[in-house]
Amino acid sequence: PLWKLLTLAECLHTLQRDSSDTGYRDNNGNPILIGSVVRMPVTLNTEVHGEWSDYTVIQKGMIPVLSYLRSEKGQIVPKGYMASLLSDEYDSKLLIFATDSTFLRPINSIIVQDSNETDS
Repeated sequence: PLWKLLTLAECLHTLQRDSSDTGYRDNNGNPILIGSVVRMPVTLNTEVHGEWSDYTVIQKGMIPVLSYLRSEKGQIVPKGYMASLLSDEYDSKLLIFATDSTFLRPINSIIVQDSNETDS
């Protein structure tokens, strides 16, 4: 048949899997999930932070937020001290009118880090 009855466990698994996806993609097309660590270039204070900073994607209500984790030169400020909306990294006009946000790419570089890369 075209339909299938799902068990409660299957429904919960699907909801949990889908709810962690922000709907955004990095420059390589990889999904950005709640809990992902993303690397972005530093545009100000490179003498303090170095060339890049890592951010954890957290969720405030329904909104994905980038929360500071560390910089190339170490953890310069406390974790979470700096934060911004993930949507700020995308063209707002394209974002508003996109029928599928998974085709959008960030204005500046955002790369989802592998767990092996974030351990350093």
